[in-house]
Amino acid sequence: MFESWGFSIENSEYLVNAYCTQALKNYLSGNYVLKNLDEYGQRLAIPITLKGNIMFYSGWMVHPEGLITNTTPYAGEIK
Repeated sequence: MFESWGFSIENSEYLVNAYCTQALKNYLSGNYVLKNLDEYGQRLAIPITLKGNIMFYSGWMVHPEGLITNTTPYAGEIK
């Protein structure tokens, strides 16, 4: 997926920083879509933008103790 968008292994630090920074900012500002809630926690779709024009949702989990973790880097297109 990332290769098809023009990224390579050399871009891994950029990708990690972009995901973490944008996910935290969007989560704290309420810019996300609520998904399933179950015994493991609340699933969220958080928008991520790469290279200024590649926009999509990434999948995240808010665990009962408040920890937020990435469950899938790509959870669908932003429509």
